[in-house]
Amino acid sequence: MQKPNRKGQGAMEYLMSYSWAILVVVIVGVTLWYMGVFSWFGGIYSFGGAPKTFTGFEEIKPLSWAVYENGSAVITMMSLDYASVTLTSVGGDCSFRLPDDRVIPPGEAFQITADAGDCPADARGTVYRMGVKIFYTTNIAHQGELHSSTGTIQGPYE
Repeated sequence: MQKPNRKGQGAMEYLMSYSWAILVVVIVGVTLWYMGVFSWFGGIYSFGGAPKTFTGFEEIKPLSWAVYENGSAVITMMSLDYASVTLTSVGGDCSFRLPDDRVIPPGEAFQITADAGDCPADARGTVYRMGVKIFYTTNIAHQGELHSSTGTIQGPYE
């Protein structure tokens, strides 16, 4: 009569003893991957520096923006209003200029710009946080309504 093979029992004992540690390592790895720690050029928390984010803003939202170390800036924004909007003014922490065509159809993008020195300047890579406020009117049933879209953009100087 042959003795049963003991290798299978050893493998089962190993799994039963250390499976909790293996599971913890897998969960930590997946969590770090989800947070973007292993992404060198992007992600929520990346090695590439502070992410660009915005908060606030109502019917007119930023799509993309850049603030440069010389104090110039450009923000590409989109109108999410259900009707055409007419831009009236823009304010905030920079002296932005409105586009020449100030009537923006629904879903269309436009840019506001600032020349060198119109925004606070700092070294490349330093994180900025700037408030932006856009005033606009909509024409509903031949009645003009004044609105504003206010928020904050932040990211590293470029």
